[in-house]
Amino acid sequence: MPLLWVLLVVTLTITFLSNAEQQRQERNTVYADVTAASVNVLVYRNAVANFASSNPTFSGTVSDAQLVLPSWYVKSASLGNYISAGISYSFYTSVLPGLVGELARRTESVNVGTNQNGVLLAPNMANMGVTLPAQIPNGSVVLIQ
Repeated sequence: MPLLWVLLVVTLTITFLSNAEQQRQERNTVYADVTAASVNVLVYRNAVANFASSNPTFSGTVSDAQLVLPSWYVKSASLGNYISAGISYSFYTSVLPGLVGELARRTESVNVGTNQNGVLLAPNMANMGVTLPAQIPNGSVVLIQ
């Protein structure tokens, strides 16, 4: 009977350690996804902002062919842009929890948030008082430059 108890304790310990390791790996995967997406968004945002500053009278969506992007860059299908009155808006339409916070941390800017019914909401869900163009999909992560 004592051998059975030892076997039970060992089995439970192994199960607990295995679950803890699996959760750690899942957290690392999510963090890697958010980090990769944030870098992808920032590279794209910089290209759109450069285009806007070089073409101050341009208004509308810039095609990817018009942007100067690094040769190694692979654009996410979730990315889009819009330029109005010399202000560039880059947006990410897929839902990726933690992306807004990571972008705000990386840019140290208040011009990062989520489009909530045409208004920019900061990562802490505060209304930034910035009205966004109607061309930006509701719920998108938005960077203004």
